[in-house]
Amino acid sequence: MRCLYLYRSGDQCPYRAMEGSDFCAEHVPVPEPATSSSHSGRPLLYRLAALILLLIFLANHYQTLRHWLEG
Repeated sequence: MRCLYLYRSGDQCPYRAMEGSDFCAEHVPVPEPATSSSHSGRPLLYRLAALILLLIFLANHYQTLRHWLEG
């Protein structure tokens, strides 16, 4: 049986599939890595950085608005 991998051109891989698999050794699908604890904190870190930048941005505009209203 031929490997079921399809190239971007639409051509099928010409090599034989490994026993018990639909793909050859070159095109065996890589399983998704399990979510590790070191990567799970990144989105929280990005959100925290975005919040800090938002607060800096809003504080700057608040000071500008206060300056305009005072005089």
